[in-house]
Amino acid sequence: MRFAVLGSGSKGNALVVQGGGTTVLVDAGYAPRELKRRLHALDLELTDVRALLVTHGHSDHVKGARALAGALGVPSYATEATRRFCARSGALHNHASIAPGARLDVAGLSVLPLATAHDAPGSVCFVIDDGDERLGVCTDLGEPDATIVEALAGCQAVLVELNHDAEMLRSGPYPIHLKRRIASARGHLSNEQGAALLAQARRPTWSRVLLGHLSEVNNTPALALAAARAVLDGADVEVACAPQHHPTGWLRVRRQRPSGAGLAVRLAAADEVIPAAPAAVEVVPAPRHRALEAQLALFATATSRTRSPR
Repeated sequence: MRFAVLGSGSKGNALVVQGGGTTVLVDAGYAPRELKRRLHALDLELTDVRALLVTHGHSDHVKGARALAGALGVPSYATEATRRFCARSGALHNHASIAPGARLDVAGLSVLPLATAHDAPGSVCFVIDDGDERLGVCTDLGEPDATIVEALAGCQAVLVELNHDAEMLRSGPYPIHLKRRIASARGHLSNEQGAALLAQARRPTWSRVLLGHLSEVNNTPALALAAARAVLDGADVEVACAPQHHPTGWLRVRRQRPSGAGLAVRLAAADEVIPAAPAAVEVVPAPRHRALEAQLALFATATSRTRSPR
């Protein structure tokens, strides 16, 4: 199994997973045209996506969900509470209901949704299993619980939220109500909280840790990596920050073979995130894709016309 982060942060979130002979998207927090551009960097087309997993209904996770699922005709897996929340803006097409704790088969991949304490109705995170390896995708947690810790402990690769540095948030420019919301038990994990989650869940079989949903205002990659280093030092695991503005390359989920104590954690440089995937040559859509392009344009137009004023 392999995966790539298309983007992670308050400006948009999406992750693509390939395994079990299929391609699945986790969240669609970018417009379809931007999703297409980022998928192209991985030599993928929108039409390669067979299903959409939705963590929750905030716009940075579902901005392109309605147009994408509607035009492609693929199912959108989300909780019933998320579907109702999104219905206010007509966000989800082809809804397939899921329940926290109930494992399901999604296009050949085994997917376990787990409830999170985030301030969006029906919010979940996911553990994805191809029968050999497991990937945990856990951001927008509010606060972690024992169930999430246990689930991540069984993974080989994890994407975990380290959203903000507590002091940067306290002294930063956000209004007080937003600071309270972010720091609350229904908001986002701080570096310290995310590191504590990693410390509880870490296992020798982990091979890769990505730090996700970093705030560009209230955090830095250097601070997030330092927090992760403090709890993962000595583990033979690759650690890096997931980027906001470009996709990563493909990252392999592999089972780590414990090889003794004292191994150094392999971290990106203190100020780095994972580099962008190699630029792909822009391809003119083949005739069989032109109908899809037209549908996406129609859905995008309809969405913009019906969007509620903020």
